[in-house]
Amino acid sequence: MQRQASPQTLFTVTEAATALGVKKDYIYAVIRDGDLPVIYLGRGSRPVMRVRPSDLQRFIDSRRLEGGVRDD
Repeated sequence: MQRQASPQTLFTVTEAATALGVKKDYIYAVIRDGDLPVIYLGRGSRPVMRVRPSDLQRFIDSRRLEGGVRDD
């Protein structure tokens, strides 16, 4: 019997931005800075980017403050 892999839901950049309540430009910036990993799908000059929910959650957790103001 063959085992079927269930595909993981992947967010588009627009969906990731909507989930965080930010603009797509912000998501592209954190991707470019290496703070949010993406998966590239497709070939050619314009592959599409997708974000794993677990990576988005890790990004959110990395921005969490506990009892203070972030000092960047």
